[in-house]
Amino acid sequence: SSGINAEYGGGVTVKPKRSRATPDCRCFVNNLPFTAKFGDVKDHMKAAGNVTFVEMFNDDNGNGLGAALVSYSTAEEAKKAIETLSQSVFEGRNIKVKEDQERFYPKIPAGGLDKVEQPPMEAPPSNQVWVRNVNYEAKPKQLREFLRAAGPILKVFLDPSDDGKKFKGRGTVTFDTVETAMRAIEMFNGQPFNGRPIYLAFDKKAPPADMTQFGQPPMDVPSNHPPVYHRDPMSGHGQHW
Repeated sequence: SSGINAEYGGGVTVKPKRSRATPDCRCFVNNLPFTAKFGDVKDHMKAAGNVTFVEMFNDDNGNGLGAALVSYSTAEEAKKAIETLSQSVFEGRNIKVKEDQERFYPKIPAGGLDKVEQPPMEAPPSNQVWVRNVNYEAKPKQLREFLRAAGPILKVFLDPSDDGKKFKGRGTVTFDTVETAMRAIEMFNGQPFNGRPIYLAFDKKAPPADMTQFGQPPMDVPSNHPPVYHRDPMSGHGQHW
């Protein structure tokens, strides 16, 4: 486990003792439950690649600090973890995955661990999930059938290609409840679908769950948000199912 061996300002920074792999092959994970086990963290993080080592950050008494250092076989896998697993759901919490830098490491206040509190769970923003890396040949109906094991689905959107014949491998899925959306992320994030692993995360740009109704488009979507397409009843071109 990690040990306390560097003092910064009014607290003590916890630094890893047994970190393996070069820094570019590692990533720092936080907002984990204080009770998280390294085996469970490894199982979650292997969606991005081959995890070679996980070191949990603990105090000198072995108490968890809600953070871990995860080592991968390659720098590409570590980068993929940062890109695809940050904000993914682990045991009900949206974890944060960053590059391995000491400034991110947890600190223990001068008064001891009893002053460290587990950050509250972040409330999922909506019952809408952002999906990416979908096979371009896949149809919305196929994606719906694949994800339905998590629970009722209200709507599936896939961003169509410029010629309208295929899709761009990204879109949104609206579930009946936030709980169902969370279950879908836990069940299917990183799982293969039509030959490619798909990645799911809460769509933070979507309206609150109680305002997301079947057939109602997201409100106030900022310009930098991925486009959301709706069925055009006049043209018959369907981008959702």
